[in-house]
Amino acid sequence: MLAGWAALTLIPGSSTARYEGFLTGIDRQLVAVTDGAVPFPSTGLEIRTTGLWATHICETPLDHWTIGLEAFGLGVDDPAELYGRQFGDRVPIGFDLEWEAARPADPAGAGSGYRQACTVTGEILVGSEEIDLDAVGWRDHFWGTPPATPTWGVRGRLYDGTWLTVDGSADGVRAFIEGEAEPAAATDAVALLDGLPRAAAVEVGSRRIRLEPVAPTPLAVVGEHVARRLAPRALVRLVTDDSRSSFGWLAFDEPIDPLPGG
Repeated sequence: MLAGWAALTLIPGSSTARYEGFLTGIDRQLVAVTDGAVPFPSTGLEIRTTGLWATHICETPLDHWTIGLEAFGLGVDDPAELYGRQFGDRVPIGFDLEWEAARPADPAGAGSGYRQACTVTGEILVGSEEIDLDAVGWRDHFWGTPPATPTWGVRGRLYDGTWLTVDGSADGVRAFIEGEAEPAAATDAVALLDGLPRAAAVEVGSRRIRLEPVAPTPLAVVGEHVARRLAPRALVRLVTDDSRSSFGWLAFDEPIDPLPGG
């Protein structure tokens, strides 16, 4: 089981941007690429700095994106190490991937933006492995100021093939299944424990879905021009009441002070 994500954040008024790329999975070492001060791209969405090159090309708006990465990542056996000393292995990592829309975009839960179900194909290089990828995934696009209060979101594909998004904040919970709005609630609190996503449950329409984290990707966002916050994600098993399961992502954006363990 292999899973991963990548994000590029452009900060208005700053000369730098932020990049994160993670690979994880069940019984796999976590490999993280994080740089909070890459030079702001002069054109397009290509970034380049010492030991990191990444590109993000919109081939067709709301339909097709190409993502590339060449970098050295930090490989750790204990995900919590990313909140601590960050000691680990130097691991070469590369993406050559295509995101193609699987359905129209759903609005995001907080601020301005959207999430879109996609198919993801291409090649991943990690260490000495060369992996051909044919998977399902999501593309998120947000803009504006991040919320000042904690938010969380779930996206995934249920065992019956339906696409799911759930967003939660102090204002409540809202969800979409196959693009249709559904009544939703968090029946077991969706929260962090020592900076890592913990097990929780949500109700979406008539379905109760258990969120069981299996591979966390810790991320602390700090630095100049950036509000300090935790933004971890976790690969989660999505388990329905009839015990059938699939996989998705649980993501957080939560103000912090101090850092976990700090």
